Amino acid sequence: MAADRPSAGHCTGCGRPVYANARPAAGVFLVRGDAVLLVRRAAPPRVGAWDIPGGFLDETEP
Repeated sequence: MAADRPSAGHCTGCGRPVYANARPAAGVFLVRGDAVLLVRRAAPPRVGAWDIPGGFLDETEP
């Protein structure tokens, strides 16, 4: 989670943390006709906001 990683500072434009340790992530756009799949964020930042399905890759997952 973002709170567990060390921040290298904050963005001067939006104030969000900027992380010095880049991590691989994946996201997907699922489209059917004129509909797009969106999910509600469960983790910070922006808990409850609409987002595309995705997340960080976890090297401990099988």
